[in-house]
This record gives sequence, structure tokens and C-alpha cells, in this order.
Amino acid sequence: MMSAIGLMATDIYVPAMPSIAKHFAITDHGMQLTLGAYLLGLSVSQLAYGPLSDHYGRKPVVCAGMLLFTLATLACGLAASGFELIMFRGLQGVGACAGLTIGRAIIGDVYSKEQTGKIFATVFPFIGIAPAVAPVIGGYLTSLYGWHSVFWFLFLLGFIVSLAVFFKLPETKENEHRIAVGTTTMIKTYASILSSMTFWRYVLIPCFASIAYFGYISESSFIFSKNGYTSSQVGCFYIALSVTYLAGSFLSRKALNYFSLNKALLLGYVAFVSGALLMLSMNISGNFCAIKIWFPMAVLTLGNGFLLPLGAAGVIAGFKEKSGYASGLLGFLQLGTASVSSLVVGFFSQADAFRLSLYLSACCLLGFLVFISTQSHDHARSGPAA
Repeated sequence: MMSAIGLMATDIYVPAMPSIAKHFAITDHGMQLTLGAYLLGLSVSQLAYGPLSDHYGRKPVVCAGMLLFTLATLACGLAASGFELIMFRGLQGVGACAGLTIGRAIIGDVYSKEQTGKIFATVFPFIGIAPAVAPVIGGYLTSLYGWHSVFWFLFLLGFIVSLAVFFKLPETKENEHRIAVGTTTMIKTYASILSSMTFWRYVLIPCFASIAYFGYISESSFIFSKNGYTSSQVGCFYIALSVTYLAGSFLSRKALNYFSLNKALLLGYVAFVSGALLMLSMNISGNFCAIKIWFPMAVLTLGNGFLLPLGAAGVIAGFKEKSGYASGLLGFLQLGTASVSSLVVGFFSQADAFRLSLYLSACCLLGFLVFISTQSHDHARSGPAA
């Protein structure tokens, strides 16, 4: 839950974005800055949370982060201007980052290297379904009670999770395994991870998956709204994403019983690229229909069900003794690229379905080509979780 709530907060307000933009009299791109600020806070702070939790332990750091998230969420609901909302969303992302980063590190603490791939494929559906289900909840809350209710809901959920973390979460980082925090130590540790081909081979997989997903999330609500759909209807369009993501995660876990990690990832890339190209072919005529973008995106998200957990497993399992640092770098790069995508897609797409599908196709194909090229340095049974 402490991992899922951070991703739920990412896009629960997506169906309300047109309403919030009208309330604060800001442009569509101004609203996309609220998503970009959140993702930026979520990504950059991971570089600090990893080392801090490796030194001070997991529990105290995640407790502080959850408290910041809860208070920042309250501030979002009370924001008096678009600028304040952007600022508080950034702080909200910094707080949410603790649960997301340290949650992955805790898995690295508790489970063996051989178990990590399957554990991630088990846990990630519950984490990954959050941003897919969240817009459905946000759409109905906005329709019934207005956009402020989205943040009141998140505040209540954050408060409950904070209590659960404080009273129920055990400490998993033993004193003898803790790493001192210092500028020199941090630089050397991060440098050792960044210099590893294994790290880059796997970290770019969830990066491209997030670039495509958050590019869609950032722009799709404006496309639906432009074509006359209500916030509750827009929320329902994201249900298919949660279903196919769960299916992808389930299949990826089963695939590891028969294939190496890299071959299972290849299966995910087939669905990932197919969904993007299907969207492009369905929207080339220019006649808009909602199913022409949400159905192909559901196929793409089936691929994400493979790419996100298995890519993360490859990173974390390869750096077990430095799992906090590795998790922080993974999150920084994954959500940093997602933040950039959420800002860039608006300039390129201009609330046009064909332009959005062209953007997604380019991103997915590039990710696939990078994956294929990195495998030339690998053997069929190599890799940390193969």
C-alpha cells in the first residue's frame, strides 16, 4: 500500500484536469505541469531516499516520507492558485517517493536473489493497478463532489497508510548491513552502479514503459474532453488498463517458469510495440472514436505488465547489497523520464489522437530497439534473474 499510494496519487485527478484548469484559469499545458512536478519530485528524491534508508533503516525514513505526503495532499486540496497546486504536487511527490523506493528495497532485504523476479511479478500487479484504477475513482469523485474531493480522498488514504506503516511495518535493514551516508560514499556507490552494463540493460526497460504510459495519461483526458466525454466517462476508459496490466503481470510470473528473464521480457515487448502500432493504424483516418485509443493502449499496457516488474527485478536482484541505491536510481530514471514525457507529449500531440499515437509508436519502437541492441552483450541464460 505504501508503494501503491504514490502511483495512485499520480493520476487519480486526471479526469478532473479540465475542471481544475477551468477553476484556476490555466492552460492545458499548465495542468500538465502539475503532473510533471509530481513525477519530478517522485523521481529526484529517490536519489536521497535510497542512501538514507540504507544508513538509517527503512522504517524511520518511510514514516517521514508518508507524513510529508499526507500533509502535502491536504495542501493540494486547499490550494488557492494553479502555482500553489503545482508546488504542493511537487512536495506530494517527494513524500510519496519514500514508500515507492523503500518498498522495493524491503523486497530486496527479505527475499533471495532467486526469488526476486517472482516476488516482483507478484507484488507489482497490486502496485501497478493503482494508477490504472485511480482515474476511475477520481472520475466519479469529481462528478459527484467536485475536484477537491479527489485530494480529500487521498489525504484520508495517506493518513490510514501512515498509521499502518508506523505501527505494523518491521525494520528489515539490519544494523550490520547498513551503509554510511556521506558525499564520497554516495558518489562512489552510485558511480559503481551506473558503470554497470547490467544496470543499464534492465533499467531502460521500465523507463520506456513509463514514458509511453505517462505520455498517454498526461494527454488522453484532454483528447476525451475535447470530444465531449464527461469526467466519469473518462475515468471508465482507464479500467481496461488495470485489467490488462494485471493480466500481463500474471503472465510474466508464469513465463518465468518456462523462459529466462530476457525471453519473458521479449514477450512483453511484443505486446508493448503491437499496442502502439495498433493505435497508430486505427487513428490514421482522423475520425475520432474513444475505443481507437483506449483499446490499443490496453494492449500496450499488457506489455507493461511484463516490462515493469521484470525490468525492476533485473535491477534490484543485480545489486542486493546496494538495493536502496539501486532502487533509488531505478525510480529516478524511470519517473524522471516519465516526467519529461508528460511535459513533452502536450507540445507534440496538441490533444490530437493521431499525433498521440505517433508519439507512443516512436517511444515504443525506440525502447524495443534499445532492448534488442543490449541483448547482443548478453547470453540466453545470463542476467541477475535469468
